[in-house]
Amino acid sequence: MEEAMNNIEELFSAAKDEMEFAHESVGSVYYHEDRVTAEIAVGECLQAFDKFLTDLPTDEMREEVQSKVGMKIKELQMEYESLPEEGG
Repeated sequence: MEEAMNNIEELFSAAKDEMEFAHESVGSVYYHEDRVTAEIAVGECLQAFDKFLTDLPTDEMREEVQSKVGMKIKELQMEYESLPEEGG
């Protein structure tokens, strides 16, 4: 369980880095690639978090993890969704 949380933290950190690159490259020729890379990183983090929740043995544990980590994950997803569309 601790290993899974560490993995999620690593994926979250990587996704945040990719989001930063995407934000910095808005309007440049690099934006498309940076946005795609951020999308993949955010998706991997969300998948790992969802799998972790599913694998927890009790609803009580799921609720605890959701309350401690869920908001950070939701904010990451919202941050990605707030990136400008390409060419717009």
